[in-house]
Amino acid sequence: MENVVIMGCACVIISSLTPEQIERTERLAPEALMLDGYSIGLDDGPGAVGDDGALFSRTKSADGKATITLLVDPEIEDKAARVQNKIGPMLLKIEALEKQILEQEGDLLKKEKEIQSMINQM
Repeated sequence: MENVVIMGCACVIISSLTPEQIERTERLAPEALMLDGYSIGLDDGPGAVGDDGALFSRTKSADGKATITLLVDPEIEDKAARVQNKIGPMLLKIEALEKQILEQEGDLLKKEKEIQSMINQM
């Protein structure tokens, strides 16, 4: 995972993956999106984090990475501690999955090019 940023009552989780990398993995190696019962995927909304998985938004960060935007209660003074306590273990699972996906990226790009070379448009 690239970063977790808290601004006001928004918490933005910035992936080390782009939405395109997640989509490619979904198409060519969907099993790589799951690790020990936890999975990641894409969502058309703001994204979400739960006990069994995380959905990244198709909305990208400034550098093109997938994001999840969560709201933190504005009344909570120590928002960083709240995020750590509420989703900290899930952040570790997301990070492990991202590493797993990045390890397969080269092979997936080769598979994608191989498939593209088989298709001719006339």
